[in-house]
Amino acid sequence: MEKGKKGVIIVSLGTIAPFHSLPDKVRTGFANVIRSMPDYHFIVKIEADDNTTKALFKGVTNCDFIEWLPQKDILAHPRLKLFVMHGGINGLAEALLRGVPVVVIPMFADQFRNGRNVEKRGVGKVGRDPS
Repeated sequence: MEKGKKGVIIVSLGTIAPFHSLPDKVRTGFANVIRSMPDYHFIVKIEADDNTTKALFKGVTNCDFIEWLPQKDILAHPRLKLFVMHGGINGLAEALLRGVPVVVIPMFADQFRNGRNVEKRGVGKVGRDPS
């Protein structure tokens, strides 16, 4: 959590629809955005069997991949600046309780409603497909 001149950003999309389930185009988009923000350090949660994400992120130096993270502890860390998440109610409540802004990338179920509520209340944004 000490890397990154301006702080740390966590990307964790849950276990039901993990990061590698996103299309290559979307993951490459993540890599490009992360590369364009060198003053921040990104921690991206991936699954143990994710063999493609690291290849898509080749050359991105301000990013670490982890297979597990102590989410509550990280959300309480003073250097954490943003939580990019799927919008599940548990992680959302944990982030909001600690005052961490969120970007919600909803995939199914209540995540879409939770994302709308995040924007309505001004505590974050919903990531949308630009196409």
